[in-house]
Amino acid sequence: MHDFIQQFRQLQLASPRVGLHNIDGHNAEYGNLSRHNKSCYMHIASDYNEDIMHTYWVYRSKDMLDCSYCFDCELSYECTDCAKCYNCDYCQDCLSCTDASYCYGCVGCNNCIGCVGLRHSELHIFNKKFTKEEFEKRKKELTQHEIEAETAKLEQTTPRLYTHTLHNENSTGDYIFHVKNCHACYDTNYAEDCVYIDGGVSGFTDCVDCSFFMDSELCYESVSVTGYNLNFCYICWECTNLEFCELCFGCQDCFGCVGLKSKEFHILNQPYSESEYHKKVRELKEELKSQNLYNMDIMKAAYPVEDSCINEHL
Repeated sequence: MHDFIQQFRQLQLASPRVGLHNIDGHNAEYGNLSRHNKSCYMHIASDYNEDIMHTYWVYRSKDMLDCSYCFDCELSYECTDCAKCYNCDYCQDCLSCTDASYCYGCVGCNNCIGCVGLRHSELHIFNKKFTKEEFEKRKKELTQHEIEAETAKLEQTTPRLYTHTLHNENSTGDYIFHVKNCHACYDTNYAEDCVYIDGGVSGFTDCVDCSFFMDSELCYESVSVTGYNLNFCYICWECTNLEFCELCFGCQDCFGCVGLKSKEFHILNQPYSESEYHKKVRELKEELKSQNLYNMDIMKAAYPVEDSCINEHL
């Protein structure tokens, strides 16, 4: 095994770990992989929110509970893959809806219950139109069991889109919005010239094989990063020119480092002069490439964790 790989693995195992990755949170201590939240609790991968609880992948939202993959929503409960919705409960794949419950795939709808695939409609129950008085009367008579049963029938009989896309150009994937020249991307927003992306929030270009990141450019084989030219990195935020780095914040020009903050020209957490750094990195990369070791395997091989559930299926 290459000496650099052995030293890097020793550094990985010896470096202290941060329990929660939570930046600029106010009364939001119990979040992880989250930034800029206020009065939030148990929120994962959620940024710029206020008064949310038990959420995953929720952004720029307020007063949300038990929701996931929601953007710019407010006062909603148990919603998934919704955007710009207000006062919605048990909704999925809905856009710009208000006062909706148990709806699927609706756009621009108001006061709807148990509807599927409607566009710019209001006062509907199970895809049927009601007057305001009839709607309020029927609403009081409904039981949760009836709503769930009738909605399930509608979901089986109503045509649905094979992908969820909006305002895209020359792009492929699912749940992609406002992207250009992107291929095989999923849960991706506001991106350009990217390939094989899963979980790109916004503002990134020229990235390949990356997951769960935002505000980045020229990144490759990285997870949970923000910055420029980050390759084979894991949880490195607001960094520049990093390779094989983990848990680094505000760093630039580092190679094989773990747990650094506001550092530059470091290799294996040791400082170098600028000229020495570039010379050493060039030598290391040439050696790793010559042995076919210049890849993401260096990052993931240091944690021999046994998972009994996985082993049962191997």
